[in-house]
Amino acid sequence: MTRPWFRILEIIEPRGRSIADIALSVALTRFVSLNEMRSSTYRGPIRRARYEAFRLIREERPDVSSRIVGDYFRVDPSTVRRAWRMEQPA
Repeated sequence: MTRPWFRILEIIEPRGRSIADIALSVALTRFVSLNEMRSSTYRGPIRRARYEAFRLIREERPDVSSRIVGDYFRVDPSTVRRAWRMEQPA
């Protein structure tokens, strides 16, 4: 049997806010569309909002891996890890 082309992400979170809730709150405060944040658009305001969401997800949900965050935002997990490293103090 072939595997489906899509993957269902868990919506109910055992701890804290979900990734979707965090992303939506960032989108609303930054005045960008959640669809734009989850697209391949790389304009400045959208990229900053996406990276802010990555940072908040890391702070609020350290149990979530970069792969899950990358799957939600449709980016490579290395992009998420790079954003997380940028936030670390030197």
